[in-house]
Amino acid sequence: MYSPARRDPCQAFPAGSCPPQIHVLYSRTPGDNPKNECSALNRRPGAFRLAICVLLACAAARAGALSPRRARSALAHARKQAEKGNAAEAIAELSALLESNPGCVEAHLLLIDLRGRSARAVVLREYELKLEEEPTSALLHFCVGCAASAPGRKLQHYRKAVELDPGLFHAQLELGRLCRSEAVDDLAASRRALEAAAALRPEALSPNSRHHTLSSSVLWRSRSWSQRPPGG
Repeated sequence: MYSPARRDPCQAFPAGSCPPQIHVLYSRTPGDNPKNECSALNRRPGAFRLAICVLLACAAARAGALSPRRARSALAHARKQAEKGNAAEAIAELSALLESNPGCVEAHLLLIDLRGRSARAVVLREYELKLEEEPTSALLHFCVGCAASAPGRKLQHYRKAVELDPGLFHAQLELGRLCRSEAVDDLAASRRALEAAAALRPEALSPNSRHHTLSSSVLWRSRSWSQRPPGG
């Protein structure tokens, strides 16, 4: 009787070209054949079905970039999966989305958050390698900053990101947040970055925005900072 659990998803691709999303989802276990990193899938309940979903998503990604509407829909679905606790499924969907739409900042952020919970060093290294290939990418500098743990490292890459692309909203926002933390404590830099973020996306000040609490503080903090006495 045919059993899909015995099939190796890597067989759908030429040797050595199995998409990395498959390996992101499942770690190898002792005894796995090093020539077949997907063999761990055969011992995970539901793994084959999920792997096939990833393969189909990757195939769709190779057909071309998703339209903004479809990209937003894919991101929203991945968020729902994450909220339900289906991290593996969310990671698979985000990885596929980034194959077709690598500039989707919010997909990078969610992917870093989900994968970083158990493998932050691995995620950081992956983005560092990408940055080595594209050292002038503001997005990749921002992603390295997000994946890093040390405030100094975050600050270095956030600053470089906004230097390369002052219009990168999320980089301005995170730079503003970091600069007003105790670790950095640079209120003037925080004000500049947060005001730049608010100017880039005025809708972020809407009560319905995910950034409302942070971004709406720009106006209040701008007045407060301007009224602070020297050294206060």
